[in-house]
Amino acid sequence: MLEELIAEISAFLNEELVSYNTVSGGDINLALKIKTDNKNYFCKYNISVHHNGIISCELAGLKTLSDNGVRTPKLITHIRMAALSGILLEWIPRNTVSSTSSGLLNLCEQLITLHSSTTKQYGAAQNNFIGTLHQHNDWYDSFFDYYIESRLMPQFTLAYDNGYLRDSSAIEHFLQRITNIIPSEKPTLIHGDLWSGNYMISDYDNAYLIDPSVSYGHREMDIAMLHLFGGVPGMLMQLYNEAHPLIKGWEDRMDIFQLYYLLVHLNIFGRSYLAQVESILSRYA
Repeated sequence: MLEELIAEISAFLNEELVSYNTVSGGDINLALKIKTDNKNYFCKYNISVHHNGIISCELAGLKTLSDNGVRTPKLITHIRMAALSGILLEWIPRNTVSSTSSGLLNLCEQLITLHSSTTKQYGAAQNNFIGTLHQHNDWYDSFFDYYIESRLMPQFTLAYDNGYLRDSSAIEHFLQRITNIIPSEKPTLIHGDLWSGNYMISDYDNAYLIDPSVSYGHREMDIAMLHLFGGVPGMLMQLYNEAHPLIKGWEDRMDIFQLYYLLVHLNIFGRSYLAQVESILSRYA
């Protein structure tokens, strides 16, 4: 399978490949660094049963970001094969010191550009994926309808089916309480899976967003996900809040949005995330 992929890339580029090496591509996809005589490329590919949908939705998400002024790696080609799907992108040399002030300023600018794109309804025009899980999208007039119906409830249902959750009353209390806590904002374009592995800063201090799961939601969803696994430089949030202030109390609301991403991780990776899910539910019980 890998040999066929390499042959496909070589034929498209019309060049012999000097080398290809496995690199980190996240938990869902496989990835390669491709070298030719003239350039380096990044190839991400997926071999799961949903490979075509996962990669096609990622491409659509990258295009949405780019169309709204957010910097993403340049697409070279979309690879479609029977057993796998992939994308070939330009190679971005990473900055080994990702927290440089100019790099963080550029990342902040990309986030503000992203979160400056608004529309009239919450949701998206097509379904997509978050990780390996289907993410259903419709258009909603209410953020709570969007967040509960298209985000939380499908994950709660899956967690029940997987045997992780049993206490439906805790879920009911949580859903009742959050409607009085989350402040109103315009439907905002969000990355949708913005943990620290889904942005990168180049050695020229240019920030890129990658691996999106886009929709129009509440921008605090992106901010909460950015903080979920730690490591958010304080300077980044200072810059962001100075230029595009969050509504007071955003720090205390992060767990409301982190619950969705923890449910996704619970349903993909298993019980190691259950305690965090239960802790958030108990806080609102």
